[in-house]
Amino acid sequence: MSIDSSSQLLAASAGPVHAVPFPTDDLFNAFAAVRHLHPKQLHLLEYLNSRRDPARPAQTVPLSYAHLHHATGITIEHIRRNGLHRLFASGLLSVVLQGLGGTVYRIHYTAPVLNQVLAKVAGAPEHSLAETTQTTQSTTPQLHRELHDLEAHLSLLKQIQASRESVRRESFLTQLRAEQLQWLATTAQQTIDAQEGIRFVRDRFPLYEQERARLIDEWIARQAYGQAVPTSLLPTTRESQS
Repeated sequence: MSIDSSSQLLAASAGPVHAVPFPTDDLFNAFAAVRHLHPKQLHLLEYLNSRRDPARPAQTVPLSYAHLHHATGITIEHIRRNGLHRLFASGLLSVVLQGLGGTVYRIHYTAPVLNQVLAKVAGAPEHSLAETTQTTQSTTPQLHRELHDLEAHLSLLKQIQASRESVRRESFLTQLRAEQLQWLATTAQQTIDAQEGIRFVRDRFPLYEQERARLIDEWIARQAYGQAVPTSLLPTTRESQS
């Protein structure tokens, strides 16, 4: 994508997206985090969301593994290894305090946001049709439209972010000398070539580009601290001929 086309995309998308029914960032982020959870993980999150401390709404009351097991019917082994671990990894939950009375968890989204997201994700057609046919027949078309709008907005946000990164990298590269550009390419190639397990040369080229993009991002950050991209260690064509 060129700089001009990327800039046009950013300009066209700079304003709010009014067509999306849930415009808040928290709602979109929570939906992105929740939508791929396993049903048991959803059930665990739903219960944790219902056990918030009235004095500290962002935290739960102390909860033990045994309590979570009896309240949700999920085995303690699953809660420890799969349930809580996935909620932590998804950025939905973290630990505030562990004690004899149980663990206090911090929930990273407000109760109304999670209630709304859980209500929609729990109604998705991934659940058993035999269990939800009567309740979903009237709401499924609307639910599909809402989920489609949410996914479309998330896709647009990712496209905008990718465009911004592309513009930022291109702008940075235009400031570099040929020797510095060569250093980035050579260093990326040497880094990938040093890795084991890449049998075919053709498989390395996409990895070269990924490593080069990573190096560019690294040196954009370093530039803010006064560091400059090194020059190539390889001799130029003119030097090699002399």
